[in-house]
Amino acid sequence: MKKKYQPVQCDFYDYFEIYALYGKKVSIEYQSFEGKKRKYTGVIKDLRTEHQEEFLILEDHAPIRADQVLKIGPFENPEPVDFSSHQPK
Repeated sequence: MKKKYQPVQCDFYDYFEIYALYGKKVSIEYQSFEGKKRKYTGVIKDLRTEHQEEFLILEDHAPIRADQVLKIGPFENPEPVDFSSHQPK
Protein backbone atom coordinates (compact mmCIF):
# COMPACT_ATOMS: atom_id res chain seq x y z
CA MET A 1 0.00 0.00 0.00
CA LYS A 2 1.29 3.45 -0.92
CA LYS A 3 2.03 5.67 2.06
CA LYS A 4 1.71 9.44 2.33
CA TYR A 5 4.74 11.22 0.85
CA GLN A 6 7.14 12.85 3.30
CA PRO A 7 9.36 15.52 1.68
CA VAL A 8 13.10 14.93 2.07
CA GLN A 9 15.45 17.58 3.40
CA CYS A 10 16.85 19.91 0.74
CA ASP A 11 20.45 19.07 1.64
CA PHE A 12 19.80 15.37 1.06
CA TYR A 13 17.86 16.03 -2.17
CA ASP A 14 20.91 17.94 -3.46
CA TYR A 15 22.79 14.62 -3.67
CA PHE A 16 20.10 13.23 -6.00
CA GLU A 17 20.55 16.26 -8.25
CA ILE A 18 24.34 15.98 -8.29
CA TYR A 19 24.33 12.28 -9.22
CA ALA A 20 21.66 12.88 -11.88
CA LEU A 21 23.55 15.84 -13.33
CA TYR A 22 26.82 13.94 -13.73
CA GLY A 23 25.25 10.63 -14.79
CA LYS A 24 27.57 8.64 -12.57
CA LYS A 25 26.77 5.17 -11.30
CA VAL A 26 25.69 5.30 -7.67
CA SER A 27 24.58 2.87 -4.99
CA ILE A 28 21.17 3.63 -3.50
CA GLU A 29 19.71 1.95 -0.43
CA TYR A 30 15.97 2.39 -0.07
CA GLN A 31 13.05 1.00 1.86
CA SER A 32 10.11 -0.58 0.06
CA PHE A 33 6.58 0.27 1.12
CA GLU A 34 6.48 -3.17 2.75
CA GLY A 35 9.37 -2.10 5.01
CA LYS A 36 12.09 -4.18 3.31
CA LYS A 37 15.51 -2.64 2.65
CA ARG A 38 16.57 -2.84 -1.00
CA LYS A 39 19.66 -1.83 -2.94
CA TYR A 40 20.09 -0.43 -6.46
CA THR A 41 23.32 0.39 -8.23
CA GLY A 42 23.07 2.33 -11.46
CA VAL A 43 22.47 5.75 -13.00
CA ILE A 44 19.85 8.34 -12.06
CA LYS A 45 18.56 9.57 -15.43
CA ASP A 46 16.22 12.27 -14.14
CA LEU A 47 14.27 13.60 -11.17
CA ARG A 48 10.53 14.19 -11.44
CA THR A 49 7.69 15.52 -9.36
CA GLU A 50 4.26 14.00 -9.86
CA HIS A 51 1.25 14.73 -7.66
CA GLN A 52 3.54 16.55 -5.18
CA GLU A 53 5.79 13.46 -4.82
CA GLU A 54 9.44 13.43 -5.92
CA PHE A 55 10.94 10.46 -7.78
CA LEU A 56 14.36 9.30 -8.91
CA ILE A 57 14.05 8.10 -12.50
CA LEU A 58 16.59 5.34 -12.96
CA GLU A 59 18.31 3.94 -16.03
CA ASP A 60 17.19 0.31 -15.71
CA HIS A 61 14.89 0.11 -12.70
CA ALA A 62 11.46 1.31 -11.63
CA PRO A 63 11.42 4.87 -10.23
CA ILE A 64 12.15 5.24 -6.52
CA ARG A 65 10.16 7.75 -4.52
CA ALA A 66 12.57 10.20 -2.86
CA ASP A 67 11.32 9.58 0.67
CA GLN A 68 12.13 5.87 0.30
CA VAL A 69 15.86 6.57 -0.04
CA LEU A 70 17.87 5.72 3.07
CA LYS A 71 21.32 6.29 1.58
CA ILE A 72 22.75 7.51 -1.72
CA GLY A 73 26.45 6.83 -2.20
CA PRO A 74 28.06 7.53 1.18
CA PHE A 75 25.32 10.00 2.22
CA GLU A 76 22.59 8.91 4.65
CA ASN A 77 19.12 10.40 4.85
CA PRO A 78 19.09 12.42 8.09
CA GLU A 79 15.37 11.70 8.59
CA PRO A 80 14.39 8.45 6.85
CA VAL A 81 10.74 7.45 6.79
CA ASP A 82 9.89 4.11 8.40
CA PHE A 83 7.15 2.81 6.12
CA SER A 84 6.61 -0.29 8.23
CA SER A 85 5.35 1.80 11.15
CA HIS A 86 2.90 3.96 9.16
CA GLN A 87 -0.74 3.16 9.58
CA PRO A 88 -3.18 3.82 6.71
CA LYS A 89 -5.47 6.80 7.21
